[in-house]
Amino acid sequence: MADKDLGDWSDLSLSALFFAYRKAKVDCFYESSIRVAETFVAYEQSLPDKLAALLVRLQAGEAAAILTEGINQPIIFPKRLHFDQHVSEVPDADASTAHAFFSDAERAFQRSTDQRTPLPEFRLIGDFSVEAHVLSALWVNLVGHKFDACLSSRALASRVRRYRADKDRKWVGEYHLESLGSFEPYFEPYRKWRDDGLHAMRDAIRREQPIIAMTLDVGNFYHSIDPNFFVDAQFLEYLGVELSPFELAFSQLGLRLNQSQKARAVAMATPDRKLAASLS
Repeated sequence: MADKDLGDWSDLSLSALFFAYRKAKVDCFYESSIRVAETFVAYEQSLPDKLAALLVRLQAGEAAAILTEGINQPIIFPKRLHFDQHVSEVPDADASTAHAFFSDAERAFQRSTDQRTPLPEFRLIGDFSVEAHVLSALWVNLVGHKFDACLSSRALASRVRRYRADKDRKWVGEYHLESLGSFEPYFEPYRKWRDDGLHAMRDAIRREQPIIAMTLDVGNFYHSIDPNFFVDAQFLEYLGVELSPFELAFSQLGLRLNQSQKARAVAMATPDRKLAASLS
């Protein structure tokens, strides 16, 4: 089992790193935007030695240095292609902008750009070392699951894996340290959210109630907020989350990693390229 209530990095055990490594490996495997499969394969060629060496450095208080070393230049991935509509100068504007679909890719692109300007949008993907991913998973194992436990059952997606709650517990079970991966599969909670919404709409229609159904997606939400709030004393008190000095320092270390990566992303962005920073 992993360590609980660590007072310092010197209290960290090899078993804690093993569980963190296993979760990090699975998390990265199922995240299609992260290209670290080969890196993990190479790391596993001497896994016991690598984890033992990592433990020695962490126990010596080198966590900040390990994270700094583990930040590589962000990778630019294509996200999508927008088209800005021009004001049509032809008499029959409606006909010129009518929907049309072509099986020929070149003709389809020509049609799309006849009256519209293509605007590419890119995504910046964080490129981190295996050690950085392991430390991220270790933070979830030691600290992050406490925040997840404060969420109600209405928060559906990207919840950490837990044991099933029994009748004597709250609706959430204990954090499942030994499960593969940190988070539950995304599709099942998404399907529940979708099906519950459709059921509510059908039920309202059967009752002949007037309804308006809206779905909203806040663009770049997680990349636009300042994550420092989650170590704020007032926020922690509001949630009822108590962090030890070690857990608070570990969390602040992760925030510095986030800020460093964000600074790199901003430095790569230019006025003529819209880049959405995405940290893994």
